[in-house]
Amino acid sequence: MSFVILLYVARRYHDRLRTGDVFLLYCILYPLGRFFVEFQRPDAWMMGPLAAAQVFSLLIIAAAVGLLIYRHRRAPAAPEPEQVTAETAE
Repeated sequence: MSFVILLYVARRYHDRLRTGDVFLLYCILYPLGRFFVEFQRPDAWMMGPLAAAQVFSLLIIAAAVGLLIYRHRRAPAAPEPEQVTAETAE
């Protein structure tokens, strides 16, 4: 299911995505699914009320969301001006 969502987003928003955004989206979707699957495991290592995998999933999701926000709030890099050479000036 994650693959279908990632493929849709990559094709639909290709003009807005930066290099690495699809990977960061994967880093959100996979742990999100893992978070809910871990509720079904009775033998999970617990860290308080949550399984250790759920805590780790939440940390990965938070880091990926933070990186996406940071990458898209920065001003885009200014394109370098083209250098005029004797060959291009003609």
